[in-house]
Amino acid sequence: MDIKNTFHVYKTLTEMLSDRGYSISKDIDYEEFIIMYDENNYNITDDDDKIHVAFYKDTKTFVKKDLETMVYNIKKAFENPDINIIIILKDKPNAIIIKELMNDLYKNVEIFLFKNLTFNITKHDDMPKCIPLSESEINEISEKYNTKLSKFPKMLSTDPIARYYGIKSGGMFKIIRTSPSSGKYITYRHVR
Repeated sequence: MDIKNTFHVYKTLTEMLSDRGYSISKDIDYEEFIIMYDENNYNITDDDDKIHVAFYKDTKTFVKKDLETMVYNIKKAFENPDINIIIILKDKPNAIIIKELMNDLYKNVEIFLFKNLTFNITKHDDMPKCIPLSESEINEISEKYNTKLSKFPKMLSTDPIARYYGIKSGGMFKIIRTSPSSGKYITYRHVR
C-alpha cells in the first residue's frame, strides 16, 4: 500500500463515514497524512467513538485469528462491545472469514477491500444520486404507491452503493437520474 493511494482511501473513508451520519470533524491534508502514515497511525474513529476503521497493515494473509484479535482489541480499547468496526484489507478475505462475519459476534463488523476505496463511487460522473431512506420514508413510499416493498426493484446488500452507505436488507434508496432527453426522474430500490 503506497502512501498516495492510502491517502485516497483515507479520504474516501472519511467521506463515507460522514455520508453515513457519523461526525468526522478532523479534516486531514496530504502533508498531515504523511506524518500519520510514517507513524503507522492512520486508523479512523468518529468523534463520538461509535465507529472505528482499522487498516490491516500486516503483509501476511488475513485469517480468522486476525479477525478475532482485531475485533477483540478494538472493542476492548473503546470499552464498547457494540462499536461498529470497518476493517480494510489489501486482499480479498477467504471463505472462512466471510462465513465468520455471519456470526452474531461480528454483526457490527464490515470488511472493505483497499482497491475498492481508492475513489468515492458516489462522486463518479455516471453514478446517479442515491439517497438512503429512513424507515418512515420507506413506509410513506410504500403507502404512496400502494405497493409492498418486495414489489419494488431490488438492489443487493452487496451492491457497492448499499455497502458504501451501510444499508442492510430491508432498506431502500431513492435514485435520482437525469438525462438530456427525459430530464430528471426518480426510482426506488429495495435492498435485499
